[in-house]
Amino acid sequence: MPDTLCVITARQTSERLPGKALVEYGNPPRPNLAWMVDRYASASSIGQTIVACTVDATDDPIVAWCSDNSIHCHRGQIDDVMTRIYDAAKPFAPDYVLRGLCDCPFVEPAALDMAINVVALNHADAGRIAAPPGQPALYGAVEYPYSWEAIERMQRHSTGQEREHPGWHLEHHRDAYKV
Repeated sequence: MPDTLCVITARQTSERLPGKALVEYGNPPRPNLAWMVDRYASASSIGQTIVACTVDATDDPIVAWCSDNSIHCHRGQIDDVMTRIYDAAKPFAPDYVLRGLCDCPFVEPAALDMAINVVALNHADAGRIAAPPGQPALYGAVEYPYSWEAIERMQRHSTGQEREHPGWHLEHHRDAYKV
């Protein structure tokens, strides 16, 4: 089984739903981040889950929640999600990195395991399980697992909006990656 790390990107300054990382819901009510950490950690192929927030003071409550719940937290640049993911994962030297989103409570752990295993078995840079032709995949239901080599290349070569949207570089230069 490859060493796979999940980096959940979270911040409190969402324009669509301010404070979404810690908004509470469910029965019993829990912060969104708690639900997300549990979902990603439930995938058997993910060895470690890290929350990557920003250095902005508005994310101090995320850091406090992570500390209170013994979740590893990394703080990084506000406007560069790619570097936040890279810097959070680098000390762990994983084989694969899965970018977790903090706003997709329907992510399916078994599908994550399948995607990670397909990528690892094919020695690919990335992969995604998609919906059948003609049916859109549920946004965030399955995220790309990336090889560490792909993360390093995306970190070096991503520019502009690709810094804010990790994976866009891979999509824009798909012929340079094994997907």
